[in-house]
Amino acid sequence: MGPSRTLHKDLHLTPAEHAVIKEQAKVIRDKTRAAVLDPNVPPEEKHHLQAVMRMEAGRGIMLCPSCFLLPGNCCCAKWTNVTPKHNVCIYMHHSEWGKGINSGIVLKTSAGARLWVSGHRDHEAEMREMFETEHDQVVVLWPPDPMGDPADLETPIPVEQLMREYPEIVENGLQILAIDATWSNARRLVKRLPSTLRRCYLPAGAFAESLGEVQPGGNPSASSILRPVRKYKGHDERVCTLEAVVAILRTVGESPDVCNALLNNLKMKVDATLAQKARPPIYNVETSEKTA
Repeated sequence: MGPSRTLHKDLHLTPAEHAVIKEQAKVIRDKTRAAVLDPNVPPEEKHHLQAVMRMEAGRGIMLCPSCFLLPGNCCCAKWTNVTPKHNVCIYMHHSEWGKGINSGIVLKTSAGARLWVSGHRDHEAEMREMFETEHDQVVVLWPPDPMGDPADLETPIPVEQLMREYPEIVENGLQILAIDATWSNARRLVKRLPSTLRRCYLPAGAFAESLGEVQPGGNPSASSILRPVRKYKGHDERVCTLEAVVAILRTVGESPDVCNALLNNLKMKVDATLAQKARPPIYNVETSEKTA
């Protein structure tokens, strides 16, 4: 019997309740499609409706909202909860919501990261309010764009330079904003941000070196933890959102315990994702601690 015919049992729903949820989702999808095709609907409203559709009527409605996996493969109860010294924020492209391979949701669930979905009216308003009240503390994790950074955007600087030139900001606690999207979508999201926000990055190779400090003995050229379930199309140096955040946290003084816990949470998610695909685990990570 296929997953679609037993999913309601995993969700602890009756067949009738399951059918109601599916019908409600269809109504939202139909409404969104009609609005997208309507030339009289403003672009921002279309974007908002698309975000709402992803969150309330997309693939995520039948998944655990805390790890984006099927209920039978949910792993977030096993994750170690941590409290980083610096605040982590995620600006997620709406198409990432509900993806089983997404790593930003791990930061939200286990590290208390604030997560804002692009286009969602309420999320965008909350994010911009934070920019106004904590502007000087915000640092966008963003590398120099190989396509050329627009002239009206703040030029990204190495995180070491940020620490040298603005020690008081680092001391008071950063608001680290990570862009959670494919590279092409991430460039679009960055252009939506205020041009005055500071942008920083770790130089090439620094990600692997920083992660190696957390997990001694690791290969400096090791691939992303997420690679077993995600295609990087030959870009061996690329890392996922969580790995990038862990690397910058480690660089600005976060404890190895916190960083290692986050990486182990990601490994558990990869193994759970493989199990969902009926494939054997790779990392076999277990945890007995609930906080770090």
